[in-house]
Amino acid sequence: MGAVYKAEDLRLNRGVAVKILSGGYFGNAEALRRFEREAQASARLNHNNIVRVHDFGLLHTDGAYIVMELLKGRTLGYVLDKRGYIEPELAADWFDQVFSAVAAAHAEGVVHRDLKPDNIFISKITGDDSSAEPQHHVVKILDFGVAKIMQQDVSAATSALTTTTPGTVIGTFGYMPPEQWTGEPVDERSDIFSLGVIIVRSLTGRKPFEGKNYQELMTAVMTQPFHIESDDPAVRRLDQAIQKCLAKRKEDRYPSVPAMQRELIPLISACNSIETFIANRQDSDTVATQKYDEESRK
Repeated sequence: MGAVYKAEDLRLNRGVAVKILSGGYFGNAEALRRFEREAQASARLNHNNIVRVHDFGLLHTDGAYIVMELLKGRTLGYVLDKRGYIEPELAADWFDQVFSAVAAAHAEGVVHRDLKPDNIFISKITGDDSSAEPQHHVVKILDFGVAKIMQQDVSAATSALTTTTPGTVIGTFGYMPPEQWTGEPVDERSDIFSLGVIIVRSLTGRKPFEGKNYQELMTAVMTQPFHIESDDPAVRRLDQAIQKCLAKRKEDRYPSVPAMQRELIPLISACNSIETFIANRQDSDTVATQKYDEESRK
């Protein structure tokens, strides 16, 4: 819906990122509402792991823009596309920051509703690839364009901007919990499901639920279980915790992100042997591909 440009704030002499609504959406009331909702939800939050919004404005051409802090780095989606998966120790550091950010949003009554690797930004702030200095990454949550504000004390104007028509499907296929697929009410536990999907993809290189089309994917999310198969006790404990993230019913998930954070981060750190699971899964994929190729040649 928009393009992001590196820009210069002439008054404060600082670099910023400016997100501008795509021209095709100029005059589109829903697109303008989403843009304003993103600005309001982000500005409501003050946390080191959430992208900061400096300004929002409308253009005389029926467009809109958001001025944000300028970040340097890559999205988690980009990293996973290049590397396949990330090591448990690094994943524990990154997700500890992600959980802190989402918990802070929930504490302010904001449910993201579209958590995915492309909305998680990995910003390198110290060291570089050629430096002996250890690298340190700050993780930022982006794009609150479809966020839902849960608190009841918001103004009527803000409520109108953050209300979704009942039954509307909002989110990204593959990361949405069952209740979002069916257009049912969401709450903080809906974000917990999405975080569980992102963790699985980050550690194993695959999403827990897959399908060749919309119907197959929805069926998998709604009905199919997922397990990380391993004989290692540490991986088994991690798998049990992931089940509490990916439960089909909200009531069966972690009650809050802090509860999830306290249990999952130590378990992720302890799972160095999960790379054995990845290797076994890749071997299975190779066998399946070879079998498919052989059958195709017949």
